[in-house]
Amino acid sequence: MIRTGEARLTTDDLYERVRSPRVSTRFIFIVDSSGSHAVHERMALVKGAVSGLLAASQGRHDEVVVIACRGAESQVLVEPTSSREDAHRALEYLPTGGRTPLAHAFELAARYVTDHAVAVLITDGHANVPLRSVDAWSDALVAAAALNCTALVIDTEEDRRSTGNPQKLAAAMRATCVRLAELDQAHAVQLIREIA
Repeated sequence: MIRTGEARLTTDDLYERVRSPRVSTRFIFIVDSSGSHAVHERMALVKGAVSGLLAASQGRHDEVVVIACRGAESQVLVEPTSSREDAHRALEYLPTGGRTPLAHAFELAARYVTDHAVAVLITDGHANVPLRSVDAWSDALVAAAALNCTALVIDTEEDRRSTGNPQKLAAAMRATCVRLAELDQAHAVQLIREIA
């Protein structure tokens, strides 16, 4: 184009400011509610973290999914929701006791992974229900490694019975791992938000 010194607008001179929509995050809580230790502390932490995340998510449309890991197979207690009431109601009546089907919990969680998902695993890592082989721990590691999203592992293992399994699961998931004893509810929410 030849410039003549005359002021003339062309399409190259036009700009439109477009606001990027806020991206919501889906938080997938995998809660070991088996018969092993520290169930009450775990549930208090999970309830507080879910409540805190949903309260902090007003206007962002973040979602939570809650999967209970207990018994013969894991169960989805809360389908993706941004409703604090629905999440609290499900957690209030969370069944506890029995075995630990970790591999199945990871496979359920994988169904809910989006481009903006964060998995939060709360466990002592004592997998004892096989899924694809006869080795429950091996199945759990394989399923954990296949969970393709950002993740946080909250280690609830007792020091006197420590196996290091939660750290091994975190390594398989390429996840951050923290001890339950080092967290309170506010710190848990902050930590989850930081990795989201």
